[in-house]
Amino acid sequence: MKKHPIEGFSNSTVNLSQLPSLAGIPYQVLSPEYPKLVVLQSTVIATFPLLVIGGFIALFSQLSFSQQPQNEPLDFNVIFYSLLLFGLLITGFIYLSYLEAKSKRYCLRQHDLILHYGVLSKNTIAQPFHRVQHIEVSQNPLELRFGLASLKLFSAGGFRHTFAI
Repeated sequence: MKKHPIEGFSNSTVNLSQLPSLAGIPYQVLSPEYPKLVVLQSTVIATFPLLVIGGFIALFSQLSFSQQPQNEPLDFNVIFYSLLLFGLLITGFIYLSYLEAKSKRYCLRQHDLILHYGVLSKNTIAQPFHRVQHIEVSQNPLELRFGLASLKLFSAGGFRHTFAI
């Protein structure tokens, strides 16, 4: 084995069976108010594009109506089915946001904080405390109304938060 130029340096392989397991962790669920907040935020965020698209469809139908001969009726089915499709997409988005909020769990352990979440894909993030540079607690007006706050952990060397609870 070739010696490394730094005296005493070694980089041995790790036996995977000796690593701590993430199975069986006693996760804590977030506040029951959190999914309600997420549904409200998702509804506000998703309704805005629906209103804009609906406005364009209405404007386009008015323009095309003024250019049609008097004996040809305006096809409201196109408008109805377009708005129905967008409504179904937005409803799906809101429902997935709700399920995502319900799936969020955390576990505070001696040496780290673990966040587990996901519906379509499961994610687990473990943040060791010795890597935490700083934390940030914030409340937007809706969180304040629901009695909630966001806790953001920033990892050393990162410019974004590692995760938010």
